[in-house]
Amino acid sequence: MPELPEVEHVVRYLAPRLRGRRIGRLAWLDWPRGVRGATPEGLAAGLRDARIEGVERRGKMVVVRLDGGRALCVHLKMTGKLWVVRKPPDRHTRAIFELSGPRDLRFEDQRKFGWIALVDPAGLRALTAALGPDGLAVTAAELGRGLRGRRPVKAALLDQRLVAGVGNIYADEALFEARVHPARLAGRLTRAETTRLAAAVRDVLARAVDRRSGTPDQERVGAGRRGVARRLGPLVYQRTGEPCERCRTPIARAVVAGRATHYCPRCQRPRAPGPGAPRAD
Repeated sequence: MPELPEVEHVVRYLAPRLRGRRIGRLAWLDWPRGVRGATPEGLAAGLRDARIEGVERRGKMVVVRLDGGRALCVHLKMTGKLWVVRKPPDRHTRAIFELSGPRDLRFEDQRKFGWIALVDPAGLRALTAALGPDGLAVTAAELGRGLRGRRPVKAALLDQRLVAGVGNIYADEALFEARVHPARLAGRLTRAETTRLAAAVRDVLARAVDRRSGTPDQERVGAGRRGVARRLGPLVYQRTGEPCERCRTPIARAVVAGRATHYCPRCQRPRAPGPGAPRAD
């Protein structure tokens, strides 16, 4: 599934191509079940002649700002893509929004897990109410408030209510950078580890966004496939058995919180607690 850096890449691709354009009509829709909160007819009527004022990201969701305070929200889920092109629909085209000018906004989704919603300001607040602070800006205090209980810290990082935008790839990378074992219990992290982890989340995501700059326009949005992930320069993700960049220990793979997880057994080894310190798990 595209994570924060991939969705941010999509937003930066779309923004200069859409800002100031008008949506003439919904020219194609072949997956009505992908429309949330409205009928296809209602979506078409609500979008007609709408002016696009900007494009932004909320967690892993693309938000196309429209006049009147409305927003066209698109969640890419596993295989969604958004293009500004003009060509006939193919078998993966789910929606085409006809724009003023020579090109259209086109939503493709091979697996049909993505969705589209036209919302008013209250609807947008409802869609984003459960999201935690954005991964590019999360502070140690914000992260610490959510690192409670006996779930693994890897599971905590995947919880969008704790920090928005982090998925399986960048959770592994942030935990490696912070030298925290992914199976450590979230409530057992020390204050220093929490501070280090928050900084790692911000830095790992920022670097991933920068690495995507200048790449072809969504040639492949998602980063989960091995070839694409490797081009983005991960240090542990999908590198099982390869030497750690820091200590040369082979990268290990385990299942944590139901997800394939990659880590360095030496750099991320749980430490024995000192006097009065929380026990490592």
